[in-house]
Amino acid sequence: MSSKIVEVSSSTFFSAYAPFNPSPADVEVCLDTLAKAKLISENRDRFVDCDVKPSSKFTRAEEAYGFLSEICATISEAKVKGREASCILDKKPLAHVTEPETPGASHRIASYLKVFKSTVPTDVAQNTSTADKVANGEWTLRSTPEELVDGGAVHVMNNDVRQLFTYSITIEDESMTLWYWSRSHSVKTKPFDFIADVPTTVCAFASFIFASADELGYDTSVQRRLDVTHANPRLCLVFRIQGRYLKTLRTVVERRGTSITARTTRVFEVVEVKSFDDLTQLEKKTKILKDVWIDDDARTERQIQDAVLQDLDALSDKLISDGSLNSEHFHDISEEEKKLVCDALRDRRYRDHFLTIDCDEQGAQCKANAPDAVWVPGVFSSGLAVPLTVPAAPSRADKSRSSQIPDGRSCSHAPGGEDTPGPARIYAPKRQYRVVYNEVCQALHDVVDLKIVLQAMIDCLLVVQLLFLVGWVHRDISSGSQLWYSSAEGGRGILSDLEYAKRFNPDGEGSSDPKTVHVSLLVERNDF
Repeated sequence: MSSKIVEVSSSTFFSAYAPFNPSPADVEVCLDTLAKAKLISENRDRFVDCDVKPSSKFTRAEEAYGFLSEICATISEAKVKGREASCILDKKPLAHVTEPETPGASHRIASYLKVFKSTVPTDVAQNTSTADKVANGEWTLRSTPEELVDGGAVHVMNNDVRQLFTYSITIEDESMTLWYWSRSHSVKTKPFDFIADVPTTVCAFASFIFASADELGYDTSVQRRLDVTHANPRLCLVFRIQGRYLKTLRTVVERRGTSITARTTRVFEVVEVKSFDDLTQLEKKTKILKDVWIDDDARTERQIQDAVLQDLDALSDKLISDGSLNSEHFHDISEEEKKLVCDALRDRRYRDHFLTIDCDEQGAQCKANAPDAVWVPGVFSSGLAVPLTVPAAPSRADKSRSSQIPDGRSCSHAPGGEDTPGPARIYAPKRQYRVVYNEVCQALHDVVDLKIVLQAMIDCLLVVQLLFLVGWVHRDISSGSQLWYSSAEGGRGILSDLEYAKRFNPDGEGSSDPKTVHVSLLVERNDF
């Protein structure tokens, strides 16, 4: 993931990436409050409890940086105009393993900023829920951190569906670095001396402490609720899409990537309810909700499907008008297959082999790359592993979807594989996209009946042939994109993931599209 990290100055970070950019007047108010509490010198140029390089005075990080908890608590009491404190620094011992919402996490967090008002329902017993962390921290007296700072960030982003982006704060002796993690790219500040530069340090903490929930990365269109409509109450998620509310019943797919900068596809079975706070079902029929991050300039699945169906409808009209298709539409194809294709076009039966989109919505967009951002290779050159995590408790995945890597283990990239110097990259911002389908299907690799598997593949092959006739190609014909939908009529195969469909170049020229890649490269890049 270090190949997607850029570096900026502290001032650029505050203006372009920080949750809240305190004005000089805001910082001055915070300094006044600290001075009155006698936590900084009268000249406001040093901290009373740590006025020298920490490693020259302390041997343990807990002792060296413990004073920062009081600093943050006092800053939260400052009267910043138009702002209220929303979070506080919670300093944990380095040996403490932070409790996630589900077991299996192997990362350690030295400290973190957590929100005052928990995002987890009060009736749920939870020990320092990961969902309430807005910035994890790593403190060390050594010049090199013991663990990769992105481990905690990856865990937060994987474990909490509500987190659009997150932050980290690292301290290595007297050097502080601020981090911003998003689905498109990640950012770090140039290290600054937090002991000598008191105003910048205070500005950094104030930018978190006085930020609102959405500024801290929380998606306000998703809420965590306790579903008491079952015999055994359980946590669930409620999504708001186009003014409608959809409650999760189970997780169908959840990608547990080791990189934050990924598509992070999540698929849930959902049912429509009245509101965030009224989980009364509006109908018994369940639906499928897919949550994914796509490039900002990419077309949505609805837009692609509309274009495909428009082309197929035009070909259908031509077939009905002319009575037959011209010979150029077919090459080396049997009469039986030709009849199958023409029959599907005449009655427009091909629509049955695509998912029916109920509603969709484009969500939040990642922050753009700052103009003065500089790509920095080799940020994580130690080769240490970034731990995998398990899905969040309110949305546990089916066992059939579990990872091949057991919970609690970790995997790492080949030494130097990600940090090999290369040309600077330009990152297009990603945006969130959610789409709801009417059909609740099974992926082909979950179907145990061979007869059904073969029928689904035959149906999907028909779709691929039809796509070819209208100049489209689907670049992900896998067991995950081929689905089986059971119905009263017996069922049918459906080809999904149309985000991987595109019009092909009739001249046969190559494509620079990054989605047209070998599967091994996708795995190596964690680009899924």
